[in-house]
Amino acid sequence: TIVGHTDEKGDYDYNMKLSQRRATAVLAELVRSQPALKGKFQIQALG
Repeated sequence: TIVGHTDEKGDYDYNMKLSQRRATAVLAELVRSQPALKGKFQIQALG
């Protein structure tokens, strides 16, 4: 599982979306550089 985090600044909804984008970006880069990893990871946003 790839987990996205943020700091405590900003409101809850903003931080949840930001942590989702961060985790998604990490997953996209992993799959881009190592296509065999596609489908091997899940993402989780923690805000």
